[in-house]
Amino acid sequence: MASCLSLFIVLQKWIEIIGQARQNVDFLTNPDVIKTVLNILQTNTSVASALGTYFLSQISLIFLDMLNVYRMYSELISKKLAEGGPFGSKTSYVKLLRSVKRETLKLIETFVDKAEDQPQIGKQFVPPMMDPVLGDYARNLPDARESEVLSLFATIINK
Repeated sequence: MASCLSLFIVLQKWIEIIGQARQNVDFLTNPDVIKTVLNILQTNTSVASALGTYFLSQISLIFLDMLNVYRMYSELISKKLAEGGPFGSKTSYVKLLRSVKRETLKLIETFVDKAEDQPQIGKQFVPPMMDPVLGDYARNLPDARESEVLSLFATIINK
């Protein structure tokens, strides 16, 4: 019961953040907001690991917004790397953005790995990921790529 309540609170916080971002997308660039997003994703990853297939309703609620945040943070990372050269990836801000990207990938991979209805999962979740995740990987500079993308797609293929 307590874990359901905490998941509900996390979902409410996610909805609040996304709502504010729809009014002003720059809201998502605040380091405190980025840390909160990271915490929400980490909580969801833990719950996905515990619930497996039963996490479907939760991930369905956040999935597309999560991919939009992933895409936005990826673009910010690319911009910071272009501005900062080789030292751009060393800033705490870029490291925080990359942590959110990696946790997003980890959450999706955990869910795909634990879920039982693989054909349905593949149809519902893989097509929306192709451009924001796989396309992003292909377009990015090598320093901006996340190796976890390859791990995620290996899990999808193996399942």
